[in-house]
This record gives sequence, C-alpha cells and structure tokens, in this order.
Amino acid sequence: MIPRYRDCEFESPVVPKKNVEISKWNDFIVKPFQTGLMMEEISTIVESLYEMKYSPTTISNITDQVIANIEAFKHRQLAQEYAVIYFDATYIPLRRDTVSKETSHIALGIKLDGMKEILGYVINPNEASFSM
Repeated sequence: MIPRYRDCEFESPVVPKKNVEISKWNDFIVKPFQTGLMMEEISTIVESLYEMKYSPTTISNITDQVIANIEAFKHRQLAQEYAVIYFDATYIPLRRDTVSKETSHIALGIKLDGMKEILGYVINPNEASFSM
C-alpha cells in the first residue's frame, strides 16, 4: 500500500524523493532481495514509492554485491581456537522455482574472549540431509 495524502504532498520520513545517495538505495534494494522478492517486484516497488526508475538489470547488478559478500564470507580466515562450537538447524522459506521451507544448518563458534562468530552455514532440503 502506498501512503498518500489527498493533496499528494506525501514525503517519506525514511527516504526523501529523488534526494538519496546511491549507497542508501543499494541497501533499500538489497533488503527485499534478501527476503526473496524478484527483481521485477523490487523495481515496481521502488518506482511506485519513490518515483525513481530502476530496471530489473540494474537491481540485479546491485544484488550481485550480496553474492560477492557471501563469497568473501566463505573464504575468510577463521580464529585458531574456539572455546565452544554449536551446530543448529532452522527451517527458512526459500524461493527457487517456488517458495518452500528448507533447512539452514549453522555452525556458531564462541572464541576464547567470549565473542560469537558464525563459522559457516549450508542449506539442505531437510535436517536429515546435513553436509557441511
């Protein structure tokens, strides 16, 4: 739903129209992408709320940054020692051809200084098919 006043002078308190840095737009586009919205849906939302045209290709280029961040996460250096390592799984809705719940297995390490760190994750169809 698009909030409107009768005199059409609505100003978003979050993102002013046509006066936003590109990095802020990138954050605005990445969040819906992370929730599973399609590029066309994100483009339509941005255009209807903020009167700015972003093509699905432009949005795809912005969301490619997310994939680069994931690759950097997978190849980062881990600590030498952890006091405790936990493994857990949770079901999350994922969009492939359709939206269905799949299992996200997560490894969490607690360093010797007490700081928590996600060590890794893997997505599987169910809990029984675990392989990290």
